[in-house]
Amino acid sequence: MVQPGQPVSRARNFLRMAGILVLCTLVGRLFFRLGFMSSTYIMVYLVGVLCTAMFTTGRWYCLLASVLSVLLVNYFFTEPYGTFRTGPDDVVALAVMFVVALLVSSLTTSLKQQSLERERANEARQQMEAAARQEQLRANLLRSISHDLRTPLTSISGNAAILMDSGAQMTEPKRQELYAAIRDDAQWLSSLVENMLSITRMENGQLRLNLEPELLEDVFHEALAHLDRAACRHTLVTDLPDDLLMARMDAHLIVQVILNLVNNAVKYTPDGSRITLAARAEGDFVRVSVTDDGPGVPEESRDKLFEMFYTLDNARGDGRRGLGLGLSLCRSIVTAHGGQIEVHNVQPHGTCFSFTLPLSEVTIHE
Repeated sequence: MVQPGQPVSRARNFLRMAGILVLCTLVGRLFFRLGFMSSTYIMVYLVGVLCTAMFTTGRWYCLLASVLSVLLVNYFFTEPYGTFRTGPDDVVALAVMFVVALLVSSLTTSLKQQSLERERANEARQQMEAAARQEQLRANLLRSISHDLRTPLTSISGNAAILMDSGAQMTEPKRQELYAAIRDDAQWLSSLVENMLSITRMENGQLRLNLEPELLEDVFHEALAHLDRAACRHTLVTDLPDDLLMARMDAHLIVQVILNLVNNAVKYTPDGSRITLAARAEGDFVRVSVTDDGPGVPEESRDKLFEMFYTLDNARGDGRRGLGLGLSLCRSIVTAHGGQIEVHNVQPHGTCFSFTLPLSEVTIHE
């Protein structure tokens, strides 16, 4: 069955072959006027057949190029010139040229076919590896979900049952404490689900960035408005010397990055710690940083922090080990923006997570 694109492909291949042979003829005529030996013209056309095999698809074009090359050499470069008559010696030379041209085209076509088959095999292997990674990701998610969601769900169910059974006999402060615990667990679950959805979309290549110039001040405000309630036990500071500092970003995703980093600092630092959210222009980029004065990150753990499913021990001991998706998601989002994320300890103690985003200049119109 003839496919709709085949006539166009055939015409393109034929034009390529014809163009190569015309170029060979022009080069051969130049060498002819300069007095080169007849073997030179033959080599020019052999190169032409080789190029035809490289830049066309199908053996017929190579075969046709071999036949036309012999005819062109006979017509332009074999006495009597301008005719297809030739002597016995030239017949042998042209026959040898035709055989060599066929061999060259056949070998080149075979090699090209092997390269194409190798590429297809590589693509198939990459698809299989990607499918295996996706399957492993799903397996890890399911395994981690079954373990890590049990604690907050049990807590929500237990606290709700206590309120239903004994809420009327409780004091108001005790009821508010249980309400707050339920809300904290629900918010933690919501954040976890958001991270899982985002990172699976990133892994599947389904996440599309909506890049726009955004004010860092607005992004900071949005992120801080959704912090974990435990953040109130810390001192949160924003350091933004330039109120009009802008970066090109998908604001929703960068808010998620900042939220993950600040909540991470809240989680792994003792109550009363100071957490600073800052941004500075660095050349063509904006560097956003989240710095705390907590115990810092062990040196052996720094290179693993951004790996999926890797978590530090929770020194607060609240029973939530976490899925370890937050920092891995942060790296994926920042990388998709063309930036980099890194972590280092600060003196005398503490940790600084920072990432870069493309700088966007402010104009009067904006």
